Amino acid sequence: MFLSKTTALAFAVLFSALAVEQSRASQSPEFLSPLACNLGEDCWIARYADRGEKDDKRLDYTCGRRTQEGHKGTDFVIADRGRMQRGVDVVAVAAGKVLRVRTTMTDNIVGKIDAEAIKGRFCGNAVVMAHADGYETQYCHMKQGSVTVKPGDEITAGRKIGEVGMSGFTEYPHVHLNVRRDGEMVDPFDGNSNKTACDATADGSLWRVQPKYKDTTLLPLTFLAAKPTKASRWEPQQQAISAQAPALILSARAFNARKGDRWLFKIYRPDGTLFIDYGVAQKKGRQIAVQFAGKKRPKKGGFQKGEWRGTVLIARDRPNGKISKFRGEITVTVVD
Repeated sequence: MFLSKTTALAFAVLFSALAVEQSRASQSPEFLSPLACNLGEDCWIARYADRGEKDDKRLDYTCGRRTQEGHKGTDFVIADRGRMQRGVDVVAVAAGKVLRVRTTMTDNIVGKIDAEAIKGRFCGNAVVMAHADGYETQYCHMKQGSVTVKPGDEITAGRKIGEVGMSGFTEYPHVHLNVRRDGEMVDPFDGNSNKTACDATADGSLWRVQPKYKDTTLLPLTFLAAKPTKASRWEPQQQAISAQAPALILSARAFNARKGDRWLFKIYRPDGTLFIDYGVAQKKGRQIAVQFAGKKRPKKGGFQKGEWRGTVLIARDRPNGKISKFRGEITVTVVD
């Protein structure tokens, strides 16, 4: 069999294109986690990129609901502002070159964000890096004064580039990670374009170790001396609460709470007796849900001194008849 020069040239172009694509795939970076923490223990994934199509918006890469409409990247959250102040490092997910940085924006006070004043700078303090094979990464919302790199720096994978903060358009401490390839937004959990419809079977992850998907995250619980507010729900757990505090409240936060979820609260006194046994149903699905239970200070003597214990269980009915459970527990010392 003989091929014409035109046909032979066409095959040569095709094989060349395939070879280039295979070479690009082999050079694709294997990303590390962008935070120096133990994912699932002291940091968590809050939201994924939105992969929903026009007829079914707000879907993550598994076709689950852990995203918001138009969300372009992945949010990695820490427990509270106290942890943020102590410092959680943001690291380069892969080796590369720093292209751009922003370093001077202040960290937000919850509830006091002036969107107009930060227009065009919603990403906050940020680093943009170029990597092999046309990839870029962008790290947003870092703490003021924490960025440690400058444009032109050649960075190794895992090197610190800043710390988790609350700069830009955000009301909780986290880092938003964007991934681009040749200028197009890419979801690192399956390697596909954000424009590609979600597919729970896709396996082109860009992570060195693919983080386990969880459809709900219950963050660490907190004991408070008053009902949680939009600001106080991101404050750290107090080391101790006064026996004369106005109230003792157990507060819980969850990402991707669903309508119908059952929240079960229990608080135990230092002597082991039950102080609170309370349940509430989630009335509406929420990206970030807050529920709480507690009582005002007893009129005589105040709260019992010693170690109090609180537990929270979120129970969710599945279509297959099974029940998923998400649990949390915390203690606090009540003092004079």
